[in-house]
Amino acid sequence: MPMTLQVTVQESHQFEEHTPMIQMPLYTMQYLHIPIEKTIRIRIGEKCITADLILSKEEATEQILIMNQKLYQDLALPPTTFTIQALYIKDELCLGPFIAVLTEIKGKNDQPPFFGTIHEFCRELHHYGNQVGTVIFVTSLSKSRNNKGYYLLENNWVEATIPRPDFIYNRIHSKRAEKGKLFKQSLMKWDKNHSILFNSRFISKWEIHEKLQIATQLQAFLPSTTLYEHSTFLEWLDKYKDLFIKPVNGSQGRGIIHAYHQYNEILIERTNSSHQIKLQYTSAKEAASDIRKWVKGKSFIIQETLPLIQLENRKIDFRFLCHKMNAVDWTITSVVGRMSGDDQFVSNIAQGGNLLRPMELLIQCFPGKKAALTYQLMKDLALEVSKVVEISFEESFVELGIDIGVDSEGNPWLIEVNAKPSKKLDTDKNQIRPSAKAIIRYCHNIWKERSHHDDNIRNLNTDST
Repeated sequence: MPMTLQVTVQESHQFEEHTPMIQMPLYTMQYLHIPIEKTIRIRIGEKCITADLILSKEEATEQILIMNQKLYQDLALPPTTFTIQALYIKDELCLGPFIAVLTEIKGKNDQPPFFGTIHEFCRELHHYGNQVGTVIFVTSLSKSRNNKGYYLLENNWVEATIPRPDFIYNRIHSKRAEKGKLFKQSLMKWDKNHSILFNSRFISKWEIHEKLQIATQLQAFLPSTTLYEHSTFLEWLDKYKDLFIKPVNGSQGRGIIHAYHQYNEILIERTNSSHQIKLQYTSAKEAASDIRKWVKGKSFIIQETLPLIQLENRKIDFRFLCHKMNAVDWTITSVVGRMSGDDQFVSNIAQGGNLLRPMELLIQCFPGKKAALTYQLMKDLALEVSKVVEISFEESFVELGIDIGVDSEGNPWLIEVNAKPSKKLDTDKNQIRPSAKAIIRYCHNIWKERSHHDDNIRNLNTDST
C-alpha cells in the first residue's frame, strides 16, 4: 500500500511563471516512490495539473514542496505556506485532505468575518489541521458558489479563492437554508465534484424516533413517543400523568412544555427563551386548550416523562459526543453530565444547566460498582444509537450528540439525538477539543482509503453507511 508523508507546501517566485513547476527533495521522492521524470501530475480533489518536476539539489531536512506561482494559482492553494498529506498513486501526487466548514458568515466588508457559535471551533480545527497536515477553510453557501472562503493566517481570517474540498463539514444553523434552492444547487455541485458532505442536515425528533423504534435492540431504551394531537394529549396525560411536549425541530431546550398532575391540579412548565414559566389549571381540558394555542401551526411530539435520577431536585442527564473513525467504526469522543439550574425542568446549558463530570454525578446516586456499570451501559447505548442512525439515514453522519438519562434502577434511556451538537466554548481557549481532532482524523482516514480505491475519484458517501 502506498505510504503517506506529511509535507510542507511553499510558494516561490523564483521559477518561470508561464508553466506550472514544482521542486521537491530527493528523500521525498524516494519515500513516496516517485520516479525521477521531467513532469509530474499533481491532484487535489477533482483537479489534476501536470507540472514540470525539479529535483532539489540541497539536502533537505524538511519535506518541502516548492511550487511556482502558476501552479499555486491553478490549484487554488492557500495564500501561505501550509502542511498537508501527500501520497503517490496511479502516477499522481495526491495532496489532501482539504476540509471546508460550511456555515453562516457574519460581518460587513470592513469587519472581520464571524462564524457565530462555531467561531472558536473553526480556529481549533485550523490549529490541529496545521499540526497533522490538513487544510481547513470556512465558507458559506453564497461564497462557495464563487469558490471563495476564509483561511486563518497569522490569527486573522483572510478571504481567498479556495480549491474544491475533499470534505464538507455542514455546520449551517438554519433549517430553512438547508431546504433552500442554493443548498440544493450546491449539493449537485459537490456530488459532481465527488466532495464528501457529512452531517448534511438537521434530523427532527420524530424522524429519529421512527428510525430507532424499528431497531429491536433499542426499543427497551426509548420512552413512549407520539406526534402531538389535541385528543392524544388528553389521553396520554390521563395515562402517564406526566408528559413532555417538544417541538419536532427544536434545539437547546427551547419551546418545551412539561405538563403533569399534582394533587387536584394540572401544572404546566414552559421554556421560553432563557427563562421558565409555570402555570396552574383546574382541569386537563383547560390546560389542553392553552397548549393547543401554543403549538398551533407547528409540529410537536408527546413523550412520557421518565423517572430519571436527580440531585437536590435538579434534573440530570448526560451528553455523549460520538464520531466516526472511518467508514465503519464509531467512537465516543467526550462525555459530560448536565444538571439543570435551580427551578429548571430541562438540563440544557442554554437554559441555565451546569456541566459536571459524569462519574461525579453517578457515584452520588449509585454505589461504586453500580455507577461504573451504569456508565458503561450508557456508553454502549450511545454507540449503538450512532450506528443505527448512520445505517438508517441515506445521508452521511460523522458527528452525533447523544443525550441519555438514567432512572433510579440504573437503566439508561435515550432522550435525544442531535446531528449538529453545540460547539459553544466550554473549555480552555488554549486547548483543542477532542471533537475537533476527531473530525480531522476521520477525514484523514477516509482520504487515505479513498485514494487507494481503484477509482481515485470515487464518492465514498455511499461507502460509509
